[in-house]
Amino acid sequence: MYAGAVARFGSELSILQDREPSELARFLPPLGEAVRRARQGEVLREGGYDGAYGRISVFSEQERREIRRGTSLSGHGGRAVVKGLSLLECPGGGQRRGKDPAPCAPPASPPEAADPPPFFLAPSPAAPAASPSSPPVQGEGPLNSAQEKAVLAGPHPVLVLAGPGSGKTRTLAARVGYLLSQGISPRNILAVTFTRRAASELDERLGELPGRNAPLPRSDTLHALALEVRHRVHKNLPLLLSEENARQVFAEANADLTPQNLRESWQALALARESLSPLPPDLDEAAARYSAQKAAWNLADYTDLLEFWLERLRNVPSPLPWSHILADEVQDLSLLQLTLIRSLLPPSGGGFFGIGDPDQSIYGFRGAHGQSLAFFSAVWPTLAIIPLDRNYRSRPGILAAASSILGPQAVTGFPVPVRTEQASIFLFEAQGADSEAVWITQRIAALIGRGSHTLMDVTQPGLKQDYTIEGADYSPGDIAILVRAHALALPLRAALARAGLPVSEPVGDAFWADSRVRVLLQEAGRMLGIAVAGAGDAPCLPAFPKKILAKGPLGLAAFLSGIPPFDAFFWRSAAFKDLIRAYAANGGWAELLTWINLQNELELARARAEKIQILSLHAAKGLEFGAVFLPCLEDGLLPFAGELLSGKGEKSFSLDLEEERRLFYVGLTRARDALFLSCANRRILYGRELRLKPSRFLTALPAQGPGSPVRSRLVARIDHKEKQLPLWQEK
Repeated sequence: MYAGAVARFGSELSILQDREPSELARFLPPLGEAVRRARQGEVLREGGYDGAYGRISVFSEQERREIRRGTSLSGHGGRAVVKGLSLLECPGGGQRRGKDPAPCAPPASPPEAADPPPFFLAPSPAAPAASPSSPPVQGEGPLNSAQEKAVLAGPHPVLVLAGPGSGKTRTLAARVGYLLSQGISPRNILAVTFTRRAASELDERLGELPGRNAPLPRSDTLHALALEVRHRVHKNLPLLLSEENARQVFAEANADLTPQNLRESWQALALARESLSPLPPDLDEAAARYSAQKAAWNLADYTDLLEFWLERLRNVPSPLPWSHILADEVQDLSLLQLTLIRSLLPPSGGGFFGIGDPDQSIYGFRGAHGQSLAFFSAVWPTLAIIPLDRNYRSRPGILAAASSILGPQAVTGFPVPVRTEQASIFLFEAQGADSEAVWITQRIAALIGRGSHTLMDVTQPGLKQDYTIEGADYSPGDIAILVRAHALALPLRAALARAGLPVSEPVGDAFWADSRVRVLLQEAGRMLGIAVAGAGDAPCLPAFPKKILAKGPLGLAAFLSGIPPFDAFFWRSAAFKDLIRAYAANGGWAELLTWINLQNELELARARAEKIQILSLHAAKGLEFGAVFLPCLEDGLLPFAGELLSGKGEKSFSLDLEEERRLFYVGLTRARDALFLSCANRRILYGRELRLKPSRFLTALPAQGPGSPVRSRLVARIDHKEKQLPLWQEK
């Protein structure tokens, strides 16, 4: 193909610079698309670090797999258009991003023939024949007995209890592969994931199934699916509000409420809606004003989307394309979401396959039901419950430490470790947050083979601590720092940056986090009837005419040229270029804001990176790292006392201690090889100096044996200088 392209179009330079992408696409579609993306700057960038170059790609891993299989590009790679995420095209499999979806109707023609049997039903001549009932075997080796039992279960409803590192995504993908091998069309299979990041990971797993050269089943979040249903019914797509923006709209609609009452009313309203509970009488009027404000400006919050879809299913029955629904992370679904999934299935629950871990239920503050096992058992008496009892991720000592946190109330019990290496667990107590940050920086520098020590920590006076990790060979992407609140991340990031270590905080690195981009988004939001949260004030700026805003970011660049803070450097910055690309990909300000509001930290956190990631504990769920740092382990920070720490919190603040305990458990189980735990006797947070005791959860760690941490503290290095004797002694 290379020789043919050069013979037809000339040199590589001519192909890259002169030829029309459409002309190249007629010769080889991926070539034309690659050149088009490169010329428009629509590329994927991965930053480098000392000793390694960065990487620029035009196709994502998923797209490359599709090209190799000979299927059409599905649009993965960060350029998805919210407006075109077509539930209405889901029967067609991978084609999910049409610009103008048409209503979904039952196929007029008979169902397509089943795909060729997957590889585990068609072994090579050198391999023994597989039984028709055998589950898919992926590249990681055969499924264990519990995974195989889960994959083959049914047709009754199935709920799999999958602890951390037990192969949850692999089991989910194998279940899909098994259904396809049984002749189920991809159009009849739907996988519901908690985040779109998880949906992409599942797509990658499915794309790796040998023999898969057909469209993949649909996988997406309930909110994205519900947004498409609303778009089908009402062509004028609403502007989706982020959680913070929704709170602001509620505040604007109820300006007579005091700040204290606003916080309490908003929280009560959000929880009542997600739990399908009747609104308290004193909230009726505030909720009505909030709904009227949204309707007047064609706005919708996340819960609106689910409520609309559920009401539609109940009042306007219509055939659904799915006979099998797989639900991921069921423990974090609200009662509204659980009820919606139940409504997509027949009364018997046939075709349902749920997977999750009650011990990792950490979203009660957002209305997560937390009792999904009891819910499904009550509605479907034939529910089969299958636990996965092995852990493939963590060394045994890490599992012992994590299990000690939950104790006997753990639903999934103590997982059986598959790995046998010795774990490295360290617990460090610092005098202050600054010395804690120094300790973390030095430990990370040592892990990736950089830096020198100016401070040392000791277990006993005069004994330097040994932080050797058996078999460790880490790059920055193998390391994560997990914090309870974003306010705790800033000093840690600053310390790593001062040491020259590559660090990323996904929320802060997004282009819309740039203060000047936020101003532009705020003005676009005002044009659409909503103030974008977090933009701050923009003094001395001229009024933005609608005709200028309608021209998009490039129109604003011409209008604001030379006006502070929009200097010449900003218009050439990566943040502004990313804004231009996102605006073009989504087709307008409303669609862009909706897309941004779908990109929370859970979506931005990456399983693979080239930098040390600083994440919240909530965003880290589902990820794993070689070494995990858990700093700021003090009572009030974990478990978290919220706004009480700033002196502005509600007097009626209630702490869900068990959910905070599960959150700590999630943090511990992200680690494969090593855990670095730390606390500080004092730190500055929310403008106040805090002197907090070490977290009560630390007392649950084993004092000795597997899972027990090596404890140490930081001391200044003291240089002893001996007095030099004079050559001639004075008389």
